[in-house]
Amino acid sequence: MALVCAEGEALMPYDITVADVATRKVLSKRAEVPIDAIGPTVQGALREIYEYLARSSGAPTGEPFVIYHSRPTMTAGWQIEVCAPISRDLPAPPGWSVREVPGGSVATTLHVGPYQSLGLAYEEIERFIRTHELDVAGPPREIYLSGPEVPASETKTRIEFPVSRVPLVVRG
Repeated sequence: MALVCAEGEALMPYDITVADVATRKVLSKRAEVPIDAIGPTVQGALREIYEYLARSSGAPTGEPFVIYHSRPTMTAGWQIEVCAPISRDLPAPPGWSVREVPGGSVATTLHVGPYQSLGLAYEEIERFIRTHELDVAGPPREIYLSGPEVPASETKTRIEFPVSRVPLVVRG
């Protein structure tokens, strides 16, 4: 299926696969934010934690990512968790915690382009999950493969939806 963005340009088709990912140890910070504050909140949190890691001789061990725990409701914003992978336990700075993000099977794809068009990738992954009769087994994650210096049209973001190949509920 050819995808088209709002400006009428053809977008890349999404190659969606099911893959196994390892458990990740992370420094993480949760926040509730309105949609228009997600970008600035994530950027500020990543700047804060990477400055902390530089001061504490800690080194990130992979790309930063955000877990979207819940979508907004009439009374609450997006529940997000900003994560910076680490290789060893470190004392967490105020407002942060050290935890493990479980590994397992994920439906995953690579989105190339501005964050504003990520919704197209989410739609395709959700369609893939339904078509292949998989169950969503956790909140989606966005792994940021490009730094802020990369032009929006070339930004790379990997999306992961934890999935189960075994039904999580009995359908009747």
